[in-house]
Amino acid sequence: NQDRNATQAQAQVTMVEGGMTVYAVWVGNPVLTYDTNKPSTWGGQMPSTPASVSVAYNTAAADGSGWQAGDVSKIRGYRFLGWYTGPQDDAGLYDWNTLLTGSVTVYAHWQRLQANVIYDANGGTGSHANTTGWQYSDVTVPGDTSKSFTRDGYVFKGWSLKAGKADVVYKDGSQIPLQDKDITLYAQWQGIHENFTETGGISLPLLIAGGIGLLVMGVGSTVMLTRRMNGHGMPDGE
Repeated sequence: NQDRNATQAQAQVTMVEGGMTVYAVWVGNPVLTYDTNKPSTWGGQMPSTPASVSVAYNTAAADGSGWQAGDVSKIRGYRFLGWYTGPQDDAGLYDWNTLLTGSVTVYAHWQRLQANVIYDANGGTGSHANTTGWQYSDVTVPGDTSKSFTRDGYVFKGWSLKAGKADVVYKDGSQIPLQDKDITLYAQWQGIHENFTETGGISLPLLIAGGIGLLVMGVGSTVMLTRRMNGHGMPDGE
């Protein structure tokens, strides 16, 4: 450039009579810098920031991070979406064919992931909407889940993590810790004529049946005692 303090080079210089002096214009190599852009909902440690990439002037920078869009291993419960031109949600993906004439920063974008609690009637009938929550957080079993399922001849006891007959682990209102996959809860049923108490004892229907049996036995004993008191084994009046 004819100006020794210029920051931009001239495309061409017209030589004047007697000659002239032109001055070289120098620029530093552009640098592409990565920003991991920590989500506001993440309280843990962020992965290590990839090293910056330096390129020649007016040259595209190749992605040197090694990160792949869709990766769910960088932050627990989040998916890496790619490198963007800005930290805000409406920023566009960075174009890796961009020729750099100055340094730039690209920003990681993240998607928080969810998981579901699925309710299985396990021999009963009925259904209930899934309970959805963020991965690696707690969700509450709704208070109406037990009312959404029925089974003839049985009463609902609670929820188990295993199909078939298993121990009750959760009930309506329980807190369930979600992981990175859906959780299925299986309804647990108890027959109406089975033991109602988990620590042992006799069920109400059995007590009633037993009481009737004792009553019949008592009547029979009274009749026999009356006959023996007559002394001849015959009822009174005979």
